[in-house]
Amino acid sequence: MTRVWISRIATALVFLTAAGVLVAGGRRVLADGGPQAKVSRMLWNQMLPGGSTVAKGRFKHGSRYRELVGVLIATSHCGGTRNPDFVPAVRAMKAELARRAAAQGKGLRLVGVAMDDDVSEGMMLLNGIGPFDEISVGGNWLNSNAVAYVWRSSGRLAEVPQWVVLERDVSVDPAAITVAPDRVVALVAGADRMRAWIRASQNEVPDAPAAASP
Repeated sequence: MTRVWISRIATALVFLTAAGVLVAGGRRVLADGGPQAKVSRMLWNQMLPGGSTVAKGRFKHGSRYRELVGVLIATSHCGGTRNPDFVPAVRAMKAELARRAAAQGKGLRLVGVAMDDDVSEGMMLLNGIGPFDEISVGGNWLNSNAVAYVWRSSGRLAEVPQWVVLERDVSVDPAAITVAPDRVVALVAGADRMRAWIRASQNEVPDAPAAASP
């Protein structure tokens, strides 16, 4: 019986200790602006650790920056994707977008979209030409990114493979992220036109000058 009572007393002490911790935590939450504000800050701090892989050092509270977005829309079964120059042209395009973003002081986001009905085939395609910051696979021409970047805007190309190059302004505030409407920079379909766009971009946007030595 003595052991049973000791066990019950120990259990009660554990519960009392836990209750005390919860009460103290609740008081701190209220002091910090209420539970909703506290939870919001906790989630925000986990999601926004002070810098992202896309815009290093920019994606943090209070930041304002312009982002260059390159969206590659393709499918593994189209003739353009089977062109021997497709993969080298895509890689050259990614390198040029990175150079252009750096020269203009912008963040860069690369999105890979494979519209294959067979998701595994789409993943194989994107893995072969990656990496990307985001990927979207499946859905055929009703893939959510195809809907956003092709069907919902006049003047965009109903061709694959293609790059949709965009700019957008991003503001990161304590309670929300504000993203301005996208501005279309270029629509580039096919490996040959990718090469042509790279040459034109290099003439249009020269490399940023090197920083002066101290």
